[in-house]
Amino acid sequence: MEFTSVYFMLLNYWSLVASHQLAVERHQTFANFEDSQYATGEYFDQYLNHDYRPQSTAVQALFANHFLPSPADWATLKAQVMSDGLYNAYRLAVAPNGSTSYIGDSTSSLHPIINRIEERQEAPLERFTTQRHI
Repeated sequence: MEFTSVYFMLLNYWSLVASHQLAVERHQTFANFEDSQYATGEYFDQYLNHDYRPQSTAVQALFANHFLPSPADWATLKAQVMSDGLYNAYRLAVAPNGSTSYIGDSTSSLHPIINRIEERQEAPLERFTTQRHI
């Protein structure tokens, strides 16, 4: 569990860094950025109030050669994002998601295959049946 928390914290951090850099380079933020919790800084409070770096020796060893942002690093990123914005509103959705998984004959995001035959209803009268390949 600790490994997963640290891994996704890092994924989140670096996607925010990259999106911030894009906003700076392109002088553009996502639509309605100014109304978001990124703009107010609220989004970052969870990382300022809790240190998500690994505590156990085993997980520390796994991340030994990687930069692990401290609450101070998150505070710096918070100030940068509040000042310059983010380019991407949605950074962490793992593709394929939603309907694109049906087009590519795969499962959506990280979800496992539960049934080999799946029935999906898109609209009140439209029904689709898909066979999943394992």
